[in-house]
Amino acid sequence: MDLIVDFNNVKQNKIVSLKNTNIEYKKPEFTNWTFEVLNNYINEVLEVAKKLFNFNYKDLTIAKNSRLKRAYARCWYIRNHIEFSDFLLEDYVDDFVKSTIIHEMCHALSYQFDGKKSKIDHNHDVTFKRMCKALCKELGVPDGSKASENGETRQEAIEKYNQHNQQGKITVGKFVETIIDIVIKVTINVFIKAIDVDTLFLIYTTLSPYNDS
Repeated sequence: MDLIVDFNNVKQNKIVSLKNTNIEYKKPEFTNWTFEVLNNYINEVLEVAKKLFNFNYKDLTIAKNSRLKRAYARCWYIRNHIEFSDFLLEDYVDDFVKSTIIHEMCHALSYQFDGKKSKIDHNHDVTFKRMCKALCKELGVPDGSKASENGETRQEAIEKYNQHNQQGKITVGKFVETIIDIVIKVTINVFIKAIDVDTLFLIYTTLSPYNDS
């Protein structure tokens, strides 16, 4: 739960409120996508595909390609081969990496599943989209059926976490100061309202430095 103080209301001597933003920012954790880890995740996806589609994909090969600079990954589905760029595996958050892996795998999966023989017959067709959506949902990652150029980088995730964390520290400190300020002002207001004008005048004349008595 985040403590949010509306400082505009504080300046107007209004009571501030606590709001539950329902937003949780966990410290980002990233997978070290070694070839072994990448291969294990692909085998996990294949097992899920076998369960969902009753289909056993054969002879898929994968590689990491440091020469891929403009594409996250590339699938040669006629050759049953997928290559992944280093910058995808090293610079982006896990959800985006996983949805991209599934996206590329579904090119190969749907091509073999439909038994198509020509590259012209296959792209982001109905079979591809259905497979991709089903696999992403089952594996708990964002829908990868549409090619995306807007993946969140690891640096962006870290900056978002740091910004939120810093806001939390500032807000709690300011909240305490605001509560103290409100208590003082409320006490003064209650005191003033509790006494009449004659009593106030008596207090003033008693404490006034110009009082000669």
